[in-house]
Amino acid sequence: MFGGDVDPADVDIDYRFYGEGAVLAAAEPEPLRPRELGVLITVTAPDQATAHAVATFVAHASSHLPIPEYDGLVSTLAYPYSPPEIDRGPLYRFTLNHVVTGVTPTELFRTVTEEL
Repeated sequence: MFGGDVDPADVDIDYRFYGEGAVLAAAEPEPLRPRELGVLITVTAPDQATAHAVATFVAHASSHLPIPEYDGLVSTLAYPYSPPEIDRGPLYRFTLNHVVTGVTPTELFRTVTEEL
């Protein structure tokens, strides 16, 4: 499938979930059942070609998983990157969360107010 023998023990597939219920938040019709969820899939393998092949397969297969509550497959899908698979090389580490201390939230962003 991936152009050679791949030992599953040599491949790590990590799913990170973020943004669960972030769009509607407190306005969710059923607060315990959010309507959206972000998923970041990271694949680590012995070489870049294997990691890319596994990532391509996993992304495609994940986007076609059935959801019992829906009639059919996943109804809406968006990719945070284009192309969905990004080769990061042998020592890359992605960190989604960043911590900033000692400042107020308004100090981190330029804000412009216009009166209309």
